[in-house]
Amino acid sequence: TLRADASALQSAAASLAAAHPSGTDEAAAMKASAEALASKASAQLASASASASAVLSGVSGRGNALADVRVQGLPTASTSGRRAVVLHITNSSAKTASYAVQVDFVDSSGKVVEHTVAFAEDVPAGGSVQVVAFAKSTPEQTTPRVAKAERH
Repeated sequence: TLRADASALQSAAASLAAAHPSGTDEAAAMKASAEALASKASAQLASASASASAVLSGVSGRGNALADVRVQGLPTASTSGRRAVVLHITNSSAKTASYAVQVDFVDSSGKVVEHTVAFAEDVPAGGSVQVVAFAKSTPEQTTPRVAKAERH
């Protein structure tokens, strides 16, 4: 969700600048504030991605939480043309846990074209969360699949 927040904030900043081309002090301050929030969200996203990658690098096999994660592709029309998925994560353990998930985007021959990682923190025991993960450049003709999922 951080990536969506950052993107939305960047779009809002651009819209604000377009709506107030005269450069009033108020418009400039609002634009600067939106850009700062977008930058902060982007930094938080990078940190979460790095954390997920670090967790997954130590996983042998496909991880201990594959059954806890379900992936659902999103149409690019609803994501500004970017390939994205919703990860439905249900904590099947008896205690609060965090999740690191790797999603592979595979072509019709089964070849992995790209992958992305996502992170969900502090999912309560028996609780569920939804996390949106975006690909960088994957064409829509790919199928997303959960490659690894680790509960920790």
